[in-house]
Amino acid sequence: TKNLETQELTARSLNKLFLNHWTDVYSFAKSKTRNHHQAEDLTCETFVKAFQDLKLTIPAKNLKIGFLQFVKILFL
Repeated sequence: TKNLETQELTARSLNKLFLNHWTDVYSFAKSKTRNHHQAEDLTCETFVKAFQDLKLTIPAKNLKIGFLQFVKILFL
């Protein structure tokens, strides 16, 4: 059950990060793509990539900057 509790906490934490940063990441992606659908795709792809690499790549105090850097990398 401890593993299940950890997974639930992680899912809630990731959901909170997603909700807290979606608007900024989407706005930045839209400024790059100039297209709503492409910006949504890029934003989703950014969160997937960031969540996969979160512990290794993005220091907790710089999450917003880290997410925006993922947009730039994925956009190229």
